[in-house]
Amino acid sequence: MHVGVPSHNIKRLGLCFDVFEVGQAVEIGAQMRRAELSLEHRQAKSLSLVGAIQGIMQAVGAGADAANMAWVIVPLAIVMGLATGGAASAWFAGSSRIPFAAGLESALPAALGRIHPRWHSPHVALATCAVLAAGFTVFSMVGSSVAEAYQVLLKAAVVIQLIPFIYLFLALVKADGVSAGARAAGVVGLVTTAFGLCAAFLPTADVASVWLFETKMVIGVVGPIAIGWFLFKRAQRHERTGQVGHVRQVGRT
Repeated sequence: MHVGVPSHNIKRLGLCFDVFEVGQAVEIGAQMRRAELSLEHRQAKSLSLVGAIQGIMQAVGAGADAANMAWVIVPLAIVMGLATGGAASAWFAGSSRIPFAAGLESALPAALGRIHPRWHSPHVALATCAVLAAGFTVFSMVGSSVAEAYQVLLKAAVVIQLIPFIYLFLALVKADGVSAGARAAGVVGLVTTAFGLCAAFLPTADVASVWLFETKMVIGVVGPIAIGWFLFKRAQRHERTGQVGHVRQVGRT
């Protein structure tokens, strides 16, 4: 049995690391802003800040105040806003390629594979990603503060990104011709991933309603997976139907 690591899973791992880097930037800013807090309290409160801009600008503000250069804060905030907007645009463009390619391969509705006649961009896939992103954002905000909504989006994304590593490490453990060391590494990776996945469901200090947080987490994780499973089965049925039709046509000729 040959086990390989698909490239899209490597990209998911990179995205997962990017998410943690954003969290680190927020934490650094919070610690510089409120240095009198204890380490445990700072780590809990830093997660309540939303977005890397706020964390980085807090760090910049602390440095600018210390250097008596407070005038640089506003221009830097504008530049950071423009930079983050450009980064978000790039992420949208990259993310839209996934439903676009899936539409071309009939794994998703064929409309997602359409190209704009003038701009030659996957406009249907882009619009679909924008609508889905807005829907998830609104869903996370229902009955919650901005900090809680951020926690739901962050932790649900982490869980969804960790799930593929479960079956990757399981495949390594079950693969034929694998050394004992590689099999042990697979077990360690499986246990570590499962622990991290379960830990993502633990609410932080920012969460006011634990049951609402857990409900959103379950829906935010199970919902996309169920939709993906439905679309996968749908693509399989279409593929089998196409193969049967092709065999019948060949038989007639």
